[in-house]
Amino acid sequence: MGHVLERLDDRDTQINSLKDDVERLTLLLADQDATISEQNSRIQHLEEIVRSKSDKNQNNSDETSGQEHAQSSGPSGTSASVRKATYDNAYNRMRREYVGSPVAFLATLTNHITHAGALQPIAFNRVVTNVGGAYNVHLGSFVAPVSGIYVFSTTLLSYPG
Repeated sequence: MGHVLERLDDRDTQINSLKDDVERLTLLLADQDATISEQNSRIQHLEEIVRSKSDKNQNNSDETSGQEHAQSSGPSGTSASVRKATYDNAYNRMRREYVGSPVAFLATLTNHITHAGALQPIAFNRVVTNVGGAYNVHLGSFVAPVSGIYVFSTTLLSYPG
């Protein structure tokens, strides 16, 4: 009889453990659903930004090509000024984008990597800062959202031998 009671107690312990696991997983699922919903909203917002910038670029391109056409009928020296104006517009547009949307990230590695292969990506798993969301912790990759100059710095240590 004592053996049966002991087995029932073990089953009760297992059932309680499984209930705790279900509650924990339910909370995790709810958290993931909230994250997915937030990411979907962010994706829609970013798509709207891309569409509006694409429309603006198209309008600027139409205006520039109209200017080039108007100036191409003049002396041959005007084409150089059109190229300079186009370069200046591109530079100013790039500068405005940088001022309007800063990008920076700082990530560290919390575990040791042994026997890393050649060209193996290293995903820095602890993200301290990710302004602009350009660093993907899951892939260990950075995708520049705007053209410009980026500076990367790293410190690596190796074990003796």
